[in-house]
Amino acid sequence: MFKYFTDDTYTIYLYLYNKLTIKKNNMINKNLPHTQTKTGLQITFCGKGSCKCPGIDINKDNDTIIIGGNEEGYTRFTKEQFEMFLLEAKNGTFDDYLQTLKDGL
Repeated sequence: MFKYFTDDTYTIYLYLYNKLTIKKNNMINKNLPHTQTKTGLQITFCGKGSCKCPGIDINKDNDTIIIGGNEEGYTRFTKEQFEMFLLEAKNGTFDDYLQTLKDGL
């Protein structure tokens, strides 16, 4: 932990840092099937030739983010819940559970 941060102030600092350093509209995997409009983005996550590809549907005009597909079912997040998930992922919370990250991408 940094010298001048308590756990609470470090959490606030990390949240603000992440909010300020997010690059807008910067898809990493540009080859994924996707549709982007002024208010929304839909991405289908195709992996390893699987025909059961989950997707994400996010829209500025909808408070619910939908993840999933017909075969695997759907999960709905509020934007607040989804943002908490993203911050945890960006912070590395799940890295130990992802093989590609363990192998150094």
